[in-house]
Amino acid sequence: MALYQRIMVAVDFSSYSQTGVDHGVALARPLGATLILVNVINQRDVNTIERVLYGQTDFSVVDYIEQQTRERTRSMEALLDHAGGKDLAVEMAVVVDIPYQGLLDQIREKRADLLIMNTKGRSNLADAVIGSCAQKMYRRCPVPLLSLRPENKKS
Repeated sequence: MALYQRIMVAVDFSSYSQTGVDHGVALARPLGATLILVNVINQRDVNTIERVLYGQTDFSVVDYIEQQTRERTRSMEALLDHAGGKDLAVEMAVVVDIPYQGLLDQIREKRADLLIMNTKGRSNLADAVIGSCAQKMYRRCPVPLLSLRPENKKS
């Protein structure tokens, strides 16, 4: 029995996302594990769109979420293709939630037994060392968490 059978990668489409998918592919292949790519549409963004669109009839929040889901799924497919993981058993999910809560829910729902995520994603300057989502996941993650640090790029 493989140690990890369902490996989840949190994908936020930051410049570090490809590294996370690359690591997921590299671990899943020799283990024969299923790779699960998950992206969370931030509930805060959906709420903002809902306020902006209030009273509009030609576009809805449902339309926005459907469009984002299609675009983000295509983007995850591109990351997977670049990582050479098209031959693996892969599941993809795009959900709307508070990012850390959405990841926790997907870990349970997808029965993931390892989470891979980057320490820095798309958060603001106040979370420059370790992103706020990563901080919350370190404290709450019910499965082992493989944390990927950004590479130091020297010019």
